[in-house]
Amino acid sequence: MMVYAFTERQKAVLSIIPHVTGTLSCLGSGFIIHDVLSNRKKTLKRVFNRLMLSFSCYDMLVSACIALSTWPIPKGTPGVYAAVGSTQTCTAQGFILQLGVATPLYNCHLATYSMLVLNDIPESFITTRFEICAHIATAAFAFGTACAGLALRLYNSEGLWCWISAFPAGCDDESMECTRGMNAHIYLWVFYCVPLVFSLLYVTFVIALLVNKVRRLERKAILEMEMNQRHDDFVGSEPTPMISLTCALCSSFDVTIDDEKAEPRITPLRKKDRLGRKMKRTRQVFRQALLFIGAFYMTWAAGCISRVTSMISGRDFYTLVVLHTFFVPAQGIFNLLVYQQGRIAV
Repeated sequence: MMVYAFTERQKAVLSIIPHVTGTLSCLGSGFIIHDVLSNRKKTLKRVFNRLMLSFSCYDMLVSACIALSTWPIPKGTPGVYAAVGSTQTCTAQGFILQLGVATPLYNCHLATYSMLVLNDIPESFITTRFEICAHIATAAFAFGTACAGLALRLYNSEGLWCWISAFPAGCDDESMECTRGMNAHIYLWVFYCVPLVFSLLYVTFVIALLVNKVRRLERKAILEMEMNQRHDDFVGSEPTPMISLTCALCSSFDVTIDDEKAEPRITPLRKKDRLGRKMKRTRQVFRQALLFIGAFYMTWAAGCISRVTSMISGRDFYTLVVLHTFFVPAQGIFNLLVYQQGRIAV
């Protein structure tokens, strides 16, 4: 159990912020779910939309739970503002918040999907191999760890909300016996922190691969467009009246006949236009992947920094905790902004 050494006014601010950001995040994820399902015959054909649907379902559930803030914490818990709940409500909130481990994993899936698309992996492979495994593995880990936390009685007051924490406060340092949440700090790392750190490192690695891939595709496209342009100029400067030559080139060129002169005229196909359209789609996938990963960083950066500085220094910094309570519940807001941007781009 974590007790923050802040003033009552500061604790009130920390309690109120999740009510606002959590509610907005819940609405943002709900909009994505509604948008995908409202035209399901079309939208659910895309792997990206199905991943976003699952991602948003988890986030909507977690955001709604975080929006309750300190309310589910048992009434009378020392150092907690507006705690009006019980052990049962605290346990329920902790269980749902642990399901939120699925959200950083879905960021990994979105990054992987973007890489597969940019590498021209067949949609059938992505659907039958990658997507199914991603959904099953994520659900198994999220519900498995949440149920394990329930059995081990790990869900207790953490100061901001109920989650994996020892009870009573300070029992983790062996100065007293824990009545609930024994070895909670170990389970916290295994059940959430390690997957989160892995996700952050993984998406960073994928960003590097995406940047390198797009740069190589851009260079290749430019070279092909220049070669096609030189080929177009060469063909355009070589007028030929021979029908046989015209027919031989029919597979690569559009052939039209001028009615007056009755001579064939060769019009090169715009290969560079097709390349341009392909590169436009590539840039859209790349851009949306970067935006989603950027939203991922924004969501978790402050929380990770706050945790690390607290572990190293042994004290909590109010500004970092405020940023933590603001950004962690706000993931649905960021996801909605990126999702809408992607719809406009397409």
